[in-house]
Amino acid sequence: MQSIIELDNQTKERFAAEVKNNKQVQKLVEHLNHLSENTSELKVEKVLQVSINDEKVVVVHLKNDNNTVRVHYQTKPVQVFGRVIIQEGDKRIAKVIDGNQEPFEVVKEYAYTKELEEALVELQNKQLPNMEEDMITPQSLFCIHGNWCGPLCSGPEDPETQVDACCKEHDICYGDSGYFNCECDARLQWCLLPYVQEGSEWAILVFEYFNLQPCRD
Repeated sequence: MQSIIELDNQTKERFAAEVKNNKQVQKLVEHLNHLSENTSELKVEKVLQVSINDEKVVVVHLKNDNNTVRVHYQTKPVQVFGRVIIQEGDKRIAKVIDGNQEPFEVVKEYAYTKELEEALVELQNKQLPNMEEDMITPQSLFCIHGNWCGPLCSGPEDPETQVDACCKEHDICYGDSGYFNCECDARLQWCLLPYVQEGSEWAILVFEYFNLQPCRD
């Protein structure tokens, strides 16, 4: 069973304080602020608990007022990534930075376009299911999201969102390389990374599922 919930205020405040006081997070935030010339304080956007079968992961997202700087922190395993938007000519470029060790390195770059913003709005408008209240169908038992994300969830309908499109490519990779192939899982997380960094709960749910799922070389 997979689920993702917003934690209660008391627990949220505890995790938020823990992340803000984390020295590695503080160093990463200082680095991101320097790159973006940001002067506004990063505030907690959301604190989520992702449950994958018996495993639980807490995800904390921080962002500044104009969304040019974001931090993604997660437990089990502890990982921290940052995202900064930099103006390069007439384009806005988003850079994802690995904050787990120094020196900090850019691990992914992508254009922060109107199309990406629209895709994020589309994802936000798709409400996460409440497994206790929503009607359970045969498909919902196997699909985490859309038509392609989840065990035994392989279309054949077109992907519903960009996250679903990442899952379709992942299914094709499994078809070529076999189930639980480590390279396929890594490619999926790479594809999802921009949407995870932007705080899409659908992307976070799928990303964490494969973070906890053992793979094979």
